[in-house]
Amino acid sequence: MQNKILLTAILAFVSSVAIAAPINGADEDLLAGHNSNYKRGEAEDLLAGHNSNYKRAEDEDLLAGHNKNYKRAEDEDLLAGHNKNYKRAEDEDLLAGHNSNYKRAEDEDLLAGHNKNYKRAEDEDLLAGHNKNYKRAEDEDLLAGHNSNYKRAEDEDLLAGHNSNYKRAEDEDLLAGHNSNYKRAEDEDLLAGHNKNYKRAEEEDLLAGHNSNY
Repeated sequence: MQNKILLTAILAFVSSVAIAAPINGADEDLLAGHNSNYKRGEAEDLLAGHNSNYKRAEDEDLLAGHNKNYKRAEDEDLLAGHNKNYKRAEDEDLLAGHNSNYKRAEDEDLLAGHNKNYKRAEDEDLLAGHNKNYKRAEDEDLLAGHNSNYKRAEDEDLLAGHNSNYKRAEDEDLLAGHNSNYKRAEDEDLLAGHNKNYKRAEEEDLLAGHNSNY
């Protein structure tokens, strides 16, 4: 009986010590499973998965799995997966898996998966099927799986799977079943059952069951 009483007293003492001993929780608002391991989070407003108005978040792990490793994010409004109006985002990893490695994106409005009206997008990774009105897209990878390897598409409106009225489409890869009214389609690969009214179709590969009796 005395052993049971002694054991109960020891367990009660150990439990009280464990409850009263928080480890390294000074000034941090540790949200459940969101913002952990902050170095200078004393004055931060830690919101659940958002983290806004950080002044010195250079070494912070921002937003679980979204915005990490920012160098100069002092005045940025870090929104969940959006990040707009960055002044010096040259080396930033912008928007998880969307806009990366931009050289001169100072004044760009970086929206999630859109990014329009870039002035110098020569070396940019064009977003999948969105970016329009590029001036110098000679070497770009245009729209994932649609318009690739264009030589002189400076003034073209590159829309996902449309692209019409090209002036110099001699060497272009015609989009599947859309591009029509070409002036110089002598060497083109005629689209399956769409492109008609060719002037010089003498040496063309006749479309399957469409262009007959030449």
